Amino acid sequence: MIKKSLLLFSLLWGLCISTYTQNECDIVYLSNGGTITGKVIERNRTAVNIQTPDGKIYTYRAEDVEKVIKGDCDAPAPQRWVRKSAKGYRGFLELGGGLEIGKIEGRFMFSAQTSHGYQFNPYFYLGAGVALNWFNLVNSVHYSGPQRYGPQYVARTFIPVFGNFKVNFTKKPVSPFFDFKMGGSVSKSKGLYMNPTIGISVGRNTTVAANIGIGYCMQKDNEYSYTYYLNYVNHYDSVTTPKTWHGIRLSVGIEF
Repeated sequence: MIKKSLLLFSLLWGLCISTYTQNECDIVYLSNGGTITGKVIERNRTAVNIQTPDGKIYTYRAEDVEKVIKGDCDAPAPQRWVRKSAKGYRGFLELGGGLEIGKIEGRFMFSAQTSHGYQFNPYFYLGAGVALNWFNLVNSVHYSGPQRYGPQYVARTFIPVFGNFKVNFTKKPVSPFFDFKMGGSVSKSKGLYMNPTIGISVGRNTTVAANIGIGYCMQKDNEYSYTYYLNYVNHYDSVTTPKTWHGIRLSVGIEF
């Protein structure tokens, strides 16, 4: 009786081990955030070869493989937050606003920007874009003798075309970044445009990330007009001279 029980136990144990072994797979985690499940048939310092359940064999460079673990073939691989790393097209949409810190006597600005270009790897992007920048600037001041009265403001609109460089400092889902834009306005209001920004990028999946940043914004106005009214009737002096708007700009946007 004892022998029969031991034999039955051995058979059941062997069946369990066999079933577990059949369901055990290798899960390969790739540096671009993807995973592939199958059986690793060869692994060395230069490459990893894995055979998937359908019999196909895939080869990956060793530097493109983060790790290989054992797992259940029937269970889905854990999903991770990853950052887009494939080479190719990358686009950006961004909204921002800023406050003036220079001596041009402006108050604030709003902007909408878009940039499109090439993503070389998880870190480096190079492209070009266009912006619509709206500035609220002083264009007249009233005087009565030595007394100065409140300034009047006017809206100035610039449409700069710029080159754009962006670097993510890590390829983790949450990464600090540096972004630099520089170009010139092609609208009636012309002048040099520059906008370096630092911030945080949050990548929810392999294609989309959200960005928030703070930076310095400079817009030169080559045709800035400033009018001095000596009184409210007919004495005035108008001067057209290049001026530069300096400000601190906050921005939010997405990349895709």
